[in-house]
Amino acid sequence: TSRAAELVAIREAMRFMSTEPARKWTILCDAKAALQTIDGFMRQGSYHTLSIEIAELLGIATKNGHHVTFQWIPAYCGIMGNEEADAELKRALNSARKWASHFLDRILTSYFDA
Repeated sequence: TSRAAELVAIREAMRFMSTEPARKWTILCDAKAALQTIDGFMRQGSYHTLSIEIAELLGIATKNGHHVTFQWIPAYCGIMGNEEADAELKRALNSARKWASHFLDRILTSYFDA
């Protein structure tokens, strides 16, 4: 889903931050659902693992002197790079779906041909 993809992108941004010197960071996200999932990471949900991983990375970043804020931005409002990021997200999701479909076909074929 797009929420899962947004959470993965946020996690990767947090991982990138850990390789950089301590400073202030703002993570911009146009998916309110992803930000709400992070905000309520202690509740069990389908993205529980990603939310906890992000929270752990945030804790480590804070401990190492980083100051991280999350900011919701409206989608398609002319913010430079937002439309390109959304297009890249859609390409990644389509690629993942094609890979999963191909992989599942191979598993089923090998299972039923055996």
